[in-house]
Amino acid sequence: MKKILILFLAMGMSSLCFSQSDSEKLKAEIILLKARVSALESKYEAILIKLQEATGNSEIKPVQSYNSTIEPQKSTPKKEPAASGQCKATTQKGTRCSRAASSNGYCWQHGK
Repeated sequence: MKKILILFLAMGMSSLCFSQSDSEKLKAEIILLKARVSALESKYEAILIKLQEATGNSEIKPVQSYNSTIEPQKSTPKKEPAASGQCKATTQKGTRCSRAASSNGYCWQHGK
């Protein structure tokens, strides 16, 4: 019984040591990743400056900062009828009607 208790204690201590080792590995990896991000940011800024000089346009700005968040779209905006006059009704399948529209924006079948 005493041997089993010592075995469990030894296993617990070794797992504690391994988790500390894993934790240190993760911390080191985070440091490396931060360094890589910093290097990429520097390269991006250099490319942006070269682009501004090549085009003579100092108004060129980064599209999006690496630390800004992108808000997901809540819904897909509805497509307006094309200039060709496509019907703006939705079919039972959920797709847009492909017929030509009259002056009210709908075809003969979906006319409202």
